[in-house]
Amino acid sequence: MNSSELNLGFKMSPDENIDQLMKKHLEHATRKMLVSIGEEKIKSIILTGSVTRGEGSGIATDHGIEIFSDYDLMVLVAPSHDSSIDRLRRESAALSEKISEELLGDGLLSGVSIYPLSVDDLESLTPTMFTLQLRNCGKVLYGAECLDVIPDYDVEDIPKIDSLTMLNNRIATQMKFLDPEVFVWKTREDPRQVRMSIYHTAIAFIDLSSSLLNLIGKFQLSYGERAEVFQKEFHRFPYLKEQCPDLPEVVDFFTRLKYDPDLRRVAERYGYGCSDEELVDVAVKVWLELLDYVKPVWAHHVRELCDPGPDAHDVKDLVEAFFRYANTLDSRLVSIIHYLKSNNYSLGSIPRSTRFLSASLPAAVYSTLILQYYATPGILEKEHIDRAPLLSDAQKYLNKLPHEQPPGIFENPIKHWDRMRRVGSKMWSRYIE
Repeated sequence: MNSSELNLGFKMSPDENIDQLMKKHLEHATRKMLVSIGEEKIKSIILTGSVTRGEGSGIATDHGIEIFSDYDLMVLVAPSHDSSIDRLRRESAALSEKISEELLGDGLLSGVSIYPLSVDDLESLTPTMFTLQLRNCGKVLYGAECLDVIPDYDVEDIPKIDSLTMLNNRIATQMKFLDPEVFVWKTREDPRQVRMSIYHTAIAFIDLSSSLLNLIGKFQLSYGERAEVFQKEFHRFPYLKEQCPDLPEVVDFFTRLKYDPDLRRVAERYGYGCSDEELVDVAVKVWLELLDYVKPVWAHHVRELCDPGPDAHDVKDLVEAFFRYANTLDSRLVSIIHYLKSNNYSLGSIPRSTRFLSASLPAAVYSTLILQYYATPGILEKEHIDRAPLLSDAQKYLNKLPHEQPPGIFENPIKHWDRMRRVGSKMWSRYIE
């Protein structure tokens, strides 16, 4: 296979050198997929995410080009090989990891994610922000054009509940990077992980506005359009104007960082330099700043979607109210808890096969918000926090899962938090832009 057989004739980044490196990466990944999976089994290979909109993130450094964007590749299996989809899904994680490692030495900081699916999967996609972007912005890199089989939804068709799903998925992605060996104990240096943590925090800031725009039917496909429209529509969120009046400016700052991920600007925001050691502290600072904005935005979402009542002032009350009202939100809401039960609580059945379902919001809130609001600020700032609620609630959660707990894990709160961080991010993050 050579590059002429691929559809790479679209702009992935405004910078020509970054654009060319991204195309080189995608050619390599596609070739590996065709060899590993087998050309006869593949109807199409579809690229989704910001790269398809010309919003890919990369930067030229003294050491070469660094690509921050990840590559989300959907493998549409030929109908005659539909019976092999389950096996391909089981094997896709290992193939994703292998290709990511191969591209790591060529400037890719993030990774490649591969999602096998059938034509029926495409045809049955529900109206979500992801579906809208896939149909309108996705690119077929190899094989037959197929995006027109996706239902042609409008922004107005996306249920409001998708706003909270997006927010929870971003929280889960954040937990993926907060390794205490890097950010708390500083016993291991990992500049790549630190840079990716800062980058994904920037994306989480942007998607605060994305989720809010969806609540009022104003979601936009590109990051730039979202920042612009959010600035104009922010007056429609009086609660947030009171709690965080500078949110549009913060979203604009991180949107510009997405287009040009020069981390020196983030370091300057907190008065730090840009050495590898200082960027660890920058990553912690920007993450803690994100918490200050996530909490009121999340509370606004829950109030809009669940109407928990005037007495639900703090996060704990909001979570409890959310559980009380969650089952009546929307008939299209699919419970992953029920899905887990039907699969004997198999963790392996979650990360790939549920990406086309609405995330179970009670379960996602349960895992990610316990981690974030009870434990993370105190752990990152090394301050005293009341860990009793964390240990009690998390124990109930972990008791439902089919894995062995390391001996003594509940004797060390940070190790316990780390365990929850890894389990939670693995289960609930769908790794989709």
